[in-house]
Amino acid sequence: MKPGDLRRQVALGEVALSPDGSLVAYTRRTTHGDEDRCAIWLVPYAGGRPRRLTAGLAQDRAPRFSADGRTLAFLSTRHGGVAQVHLIDLDGGEARRVTQFAHGVSDFDWHPDGRRLVVAAADRRSPHVVGERAGGEPTARVIRRLGWQFDGEGLRLHPVHLHVVSGTSGRSRRLTAGNWSASQPRVAPDGSRVAFVADLDPDADRRIRSSIHTVPLAGGTPTALAGPAGHVTAIAFEADGSLLATAHDRFPHADADPARLHRVSRDGACEPLTGGDWVNGGAYSDLFDWQAAEARLCAAVTLDDDGRTIVVRNGEVLLGCEQDPVVSALAEASGRVVGVVATDRRPPQVSAIEGGRPRALTREGAFLRGAWPAIGEFRAGDVTCFVIEPAGAGAAPRATVLAPHGGPTAQWHPLPMLEGVLLAAAGYRVLMPNPRGSTGRGRAWVESLYGDWGGVDAADCHAVLDHAVAAGLADPVRLGVLGLSYGGFLANWLVATSDRFAAAVSENGVANQVSAWANSDCGATYSDAAGLGDATTPGGVESLWRQSPLAHVADVRTPLLMLQGEADLRCPPGDAEQFFVALRMLGREVTYVLYPESAHTYASDGRPDRRVDRQQRMLDWFGRWMPA
Repeated sequence: MKPGDLRRQVALGEVALSPDGSLVAYTRRTTHGDEDRCAIWLVPYAGGRPRRLTAGLAQDRAPRFSADGRTLAFLSTRHGGVAQVHLIDLDGGEARRVTQFAHGVSDFDWHPDGRRLVVAAADRRSPHVVGERAGGEPTARVIRRLGWQFDGEGLRLHPVHLHVVSGTSGRSRRLTAGNWSASQPRVAPDGSRVAFVADLDPDADRRIRSSIHTVPLAGGTPTALAGPAGHVTAIAFEADGSLLATAHDRFPHADADPARLHRVSRDGACEPLTGGDWVNGGAYSDLFDWQAAEARLCAAVTLDDDGRTIVVRNGEVLLGCEQDPVVSALAEASGRVVGVVATDRRPPQVSAIEGGRPRALTREGAFLRGAWPAIGEFRAGDVTCFVIEPAGAGAAPRATVLAPHGGPTAQWHPLPMLEGVLLAAAGYRVLMPNPRGSTGRGRAWVESLYGDWGGVDAADCHAVLDHAVAAGLADPVRLGVLGLSYGGFLANWLVATSDRFAAAVSENGVANQVSAWANSDCGATYSDAAGLGDATTPGGVESLWRQSPLAHVADVRTPLLMLQGEADLRCPPGDAEQFFVALRMLGREVTYVLYPESAHTYASDGRPDRRVDRQQRMLDWFGRWMPA
């Protein structure tokens, strides 16, 4: 397998199940030239040949069945580049656009009558913009609150509010207004009210605590439900009018606090439904189109479990650890559950989950034929590590690349990222560890990283390498490290505090926690939740600097390739550039590659030519400094 083969990749994203449970809709992303297209496909739950429902001329996503199951609503960028709601009959025909909001629609839900929808759309005008004009730059942008920008979206200066939209005429009626934003509109089963997630507090930008609100469909003042004590991340109505909500149990929450599933009654009484950690944490692999996957909430949820994602509903395990499951999306209707599921260490498929096992409804992954690596696993002390290597690699030591995951509240699993597939095809072993700070091992495992980035996590990474060398898997003079985001931080940190690596690739990684505290789109609030420190006190600055690779840059001797999305607001270029400039001034071997118009997740959803280029540069760098 070569990087150019990525142009043949088929990535599965979201799933939806018809109300009677007979039909599955899913998104399927393919590459055409230097652009991605995403179409919606249908497949019978009972099995059969999938068929394409939408043309997929742009990005068609978020499929939603009407209550009678005869019409599918979805978001599409096919007109004007911003997402609008479209409707299409399941019998076929052309899709018709029903919304025309200036800045597009971010989410929506059907009304039970099938004639109306409730949508979340950004206001045409912004209270923060002076001299706003269509198609041109304004006079000024006036910023008084945090959160004015978000990675992958850019500026967030237009409040997002709810509107009732006719499915026939497209006429809309506003439901909410104000200098705040609403998300996740969900219409009650009786159609009388709409629930949504929002934080109306004037200081909402300085701490994270969205909660559940409802508003009558006929209009009126929103009412806040008591609900969970902490920050609410997702909601969905149940048939009896109660709400499901994923939320943290306390406010303010730390990064180690798990999100749990709760049931919220109409009066706000809250009952926790899971005791597990990180409900709907999602899969961490670019074999999934996981950036587009919305993980729309239902009673069936995923839980991280030591590198696997199990599926649980009402306390019953629907899919356990036996087949090494990795699940990135779920949907439920009429007692049936479907998802995008990988099992037995094979590529993911749209699958029905029944009888404790997945039943594949699709046969994707043709671009991986002949390229699928061998996937093993070992424990280094308490640390779980997955091993990716060429099929039939044998027992001899090989050039080995350590690949810490992003997050850090995430986990690797027995499904390799594409870098692992490519590196294995080139002859390398790849180590994918879940060090302290990863999910799937309980709260204490995550909490041990609090305020100690570069401490226990780095020690666990070295323990994994020591184990691999002692077991004869890794050649100690041909060790590399590769990481993105938090994994990029660890790559920077490990080469700055160790001389055991022959080559390193750091991508969109943090180098200076002091500057990232303010420059990242979520730096100030995240740094607090992760215990990194703050830039408002001498002690806080000392803590941030103590956990910064830049503090040790003079000790870097490893050839370092730095890959960076130019439009990354999560780990912005200014951070990486400090590390690059310092290394260049020190005369060290370093190359810095910027990808235009590319946000934090461009490695999976960036323009195809840029995805291919980054993979080729990665292979070339390791091939130059530590040949397989």
